[in-house]
Amino acid sequence: IRTMHAEPLRILFPTNFSDACDRASRALTQLASVCRLDLTIVHVTRPGHRTARLTHELERFLFDGHYFGACRRLMLDADDGPGAVSALCRQDRFDLVMAPASERPAVRRLLTRSFRARLLRQCDVPLWTAGDAVASRDFDHPIRTVACLMDFDTDRVAFVRLVADFARRFHARTVFLYVVPPVDEGMLTHALTSSGPLLPALAVKQIREMFDGHAPPDVDVAVGYRGRELRRMLTHHRADLLFVGPRQAAASSWALRFSRDLDHMPCPVICVDGAAAGFAHWSFEGTPWAPPAREAALAPAGEPMRQPHLDTGWPPAFVRR
Repeated sequence: IRTMHAEPLRILFPTNFSDACDRASRALTQLASVCRLDLTIVHVTRPGHRTARLTHELERFLFDGHYFGACRRLMLDADDGPGAVSALCRQDRFDLVMAPASERPAVRRLLTRSFRARLLRQCDVPLWTAGDAVASRDFDHPIRTVACLMDFDTDRVAFVRLVADFARRFHARTVFLYVVPPVDEGMLTHALTSSGPLLPALAVKQIREMFDGHAPPDVDVAVGYRGRELRRMLTHHRADLLFVGPRQAAASSWALRFSRDLDHMPCPVICVDGAAAGFAHWSFEGTPWAPPAREAALAPAGEPMRQPHLDTGWPPAFVRR
């Protein structure tokens, strides 16, 4: 049952009208089944390349989205698409940016960063993504299970709180996942560069200790390669969403790239990584927000920035600092 009294989930959907964007749009119905959505659809085109056909495509994209609380459509002129979308996120408040995987030739993937990878680096809003594995997924039922990939090298308390807030809003259960690397040369590197536990029992113990005596959530720990084990655990728990935090979506290399194994997950992935690693509150929690002074000056005259209604939100005191 959709609860209409709460603040909506504010979503920014950059689109190039591709099949990947069409497939991603189906996930909006699942989000809208419980939470009211405010949707902004944006298309970025190079300066001087606006056409009547592009305008028509923008007007027709998600034309039957009657389940949105509000929907606005923007066409931006910019040479740097990810930069324009990121600037829009700094100017207004959003909770999610939709960025599905795109089909790119292998050579191009090696030589250039994708739109999604550049967006992950610049945009300070969590990024929703999915690969071809969810093409046949059924989004008609509500979100029932939210999975969270744990990390022991960053501020996991803030990340867990963010995931728990989201799951609570959608009346979903939460399951916490962790993958211990297999015993090989890579484990030695992992032990030298990470504080993550190397024993499954220790990982379970550390996750449950975060809840300080309260009923612990479901925890699942596996030993093996991350991509393969995550797919298995997500399928086993019938997860509808996977949250990954800092250092989980951005592949470590000389240039920030997106971890390709996340494209093969059986459910969509929400990445709180890159520039979004500091994202602290969902707008439906009622946290006051104001744009940076420089960005506020860019707002059109007579169009004040939206300010969410102040609310206390849920008390996350059960998470141990």
